[in-house]
Amino acid sequence: MSLLAWLALPLVTALVFAALEDLRQRRIPNGAVLVAAFAGLAWRLAGGADLGELLGTLAAALGVFFMGFLLWRGGFLGGGDVKLMTAAALALPPRGVVDFLLFTALAGGFLALGQMLWARLGSTALGALFAHGRGGSGLATLTGCSGTGASVPYGVAITLGALGALLGGWSGG
Repeated sequence: MSLLAWLALPLVTALVFAALEDLRQRRIPNGAVLVAAFAGLAWRLAGGADLGELLGTLAAALGVFFMGFLLWRGGFLGGGDVKLMTAAALALPPRGVVDFLLFTALAGGFLALGQMLWARLGSTALGALFAHGRGGSGLATLTGCSGTGASVPYGVAITLGALGALLGGWSGG
């Protein structure tokens, strides 16, 4: 197994762990975010990124953080989502961040649609998972953490978006 593959392992593991914890508790652990951030930077370095490319990655991640901060302030994302998005952006070249954001938005849209369908159909296991915001225990709301409705576990969308971008994205690399 190559060094690049070994360095991808903690990155992917941290992303998947964050998604699973977001599904289970509606919280993204800071430890998973830190592992993803450091593993992503190590992966970029091992992949041959030079100083200019790393600065571009840092600038793109800062842009993701700023955009996420505004969405957090507006009540549209949780703080853990913003941190996870920023950490995932550190693993990508700047052009890959665009693919990451597009994949994440698409995955989030599909998750929200699925959630609405399950809530409408009143399914037992999955309906209960997405109905926590209606008085159950677990999910925050789609627009913040007020407890007034069900939420999209956006850590799942972020993880899917990051994996899509890491695997080549639309730009092919």
